[in-house]
Formats: sequence, structure tokens, C-alpha cells
Amino acid sequence: MTSEIYLKKKTQEAKSQRLKKKLHTTYSDLDREVKKRARANKKAFMEKLAQEAEEAVQQDMATQYKITKTRLDGGF
Repeated sequence: MTSEIYLKKKTQEAKSQRLKKKLHTTYSDLDREVKKRARANKKAFMEKLAQEAEEAVQQDMATQYKITKTRLDGGF
């Protein structure tokens, strides 16, 4: 994350158009990768919650199921 901030700052401070374009391309690639990882992490987290809910239903743990279901529905 710090390298992303550093690149953003350097892009804004660059004087030559060629350097700005190069830094902006690098920044864009890094930003895309960060967003991709965030989506993957969110998906893994939601899959884990869904799995917990399924296990709670199978083990007849109604309270655990309700808590997990609330979190899956967005009621963190």
C-alpha cells in the first residue's frame, strides 16, 4: 500500500509527460492488483462464513447460524 501512495505522489510531482505516463501506468497496474487481491480476500471471507453457516445448520446450532447469516447478509 505504501508503494502505491509513493507512486501516486511521484506521478503528481513529475514534470515530464513521458515520466508521468510511465509512473501512471505503473500506478495503474499496482492499483489493479490491490483491488484484485481485495476482491479475492472478500470472496474467501464470504465463503468461510457460508461454510460456517452450513456447519452450524448441520450441527443444529441455531444461534451460531443466525449470527453467521446476519454477517453474510451484510449486518456486520
